[in-house]
Amino acid sequence: MGITRSDELRVIRLLGVLLIGVLMLAGCGRQEASLLPYYHTPDFTPVWKAPTASKPGHKIPKLSLTNQVNQVVSNETFKNTPYIAGFFFTTCQGICPRLIKNLKPVENVISQFPILKLVMHSVVPSVDTPKVLNTYGKTHQLNPNHWQLLTGEKSEIYDLAIKGYFAEEPIGSKPDDLIHTELVTLIDHQGYIRGVYRATLKSDITKLIKDIKHLISNM
Repeated sequence: MGITRSDELRVIRLLGVLLIGVLMLAGCGRQEASLLPYYHTPDFTPVWKAPTASKPGHKIPKLSLTNQVNQVVSNETFKNTPYIAGFFFTTCQGICPRLIKNLKPVENVISQFPILKLVMHSVVPSVDTPKVLNTYGKTHQLNPNHWQLLTGEKSEIYDLAIKGYFAEEPIGSKPDDLIHTELVTLIDHQGYIRGVYRATLKSDITKLIKDIKHLISNM
């Protein structure tokens, strides 16, 4: 079996994530201590210079989805609000339960910084209706004041995942193949990607929590 373009992209992303820590340490030696990098490209190359009016960089594009309590969620919902974004589906028995479990400690940070949100997008929206998401949230004790479990049109979610959050492309070549990624991203109050983490690793969650505090304390 030959190596596909999708395989190549996954390797590039993995190498990018592994190098982030090293590059951040190098960058911190050149920049102010309050600065986290920006990520404008799918390979997650960190950029230490803040965006400007002439070079605005990459922001999360327009979105309009529905959460677990049947409320419309848009970019306005996250205006001046930092959040952690990820992807899952309620019937997933693989990485999703571990991802959700590992993200639970972030709720302790929200008690210190109530402005923060946890945002999970369903990649099987045809099954994950608001009612199903609501039941899932209750089953896993996900505080609806902290968690936004989102559903909507599949085409919009997948477009947002790939072009907005730089999530992995669908596994396989069929239109119904799933996006299945362990990566979560830290989005700042202006809609920029400021961190990327493997949520199945507790060490990355520890770094995420540190970066959240760093980001919000310096807003």
